[in-house]
Amino acid sequence: MTKIAFLGLGPMRPRMATPLTHARHDAPLWHRTPPRTAPLVQARAASAATPAEAAPGAAIVIPMLTDHDAARAVWPCPAGAIAGLRPGPTA
Repeated sequence: MTKIAFLGLGPMRPRMATPLTHARHDAPLWHRTPPRTAPLVQARAASAATPAEAAPGAAIVIPMLTDHDAARAVWPCPAGAIAGLRPGPTA
């Protein structure tokens, strides 16, 4: 199955990721406020402590961030998604 990482819990995240989780896709999620992930984790979603932890091996990374400041905090920082991405094929 394809790994699809979700960064942030925008309003579409539960509607997009819940069906993927139920279909047994690897769909880890990260959110700046970890308690907001609890309902999705209870529905079998994997939770990541950092964006870098969610990204490795992902064929697709879907950010649901509020603004440019949030994007800058999620992508290039040391624990950011870019640090977790790996070059080469994921399948």
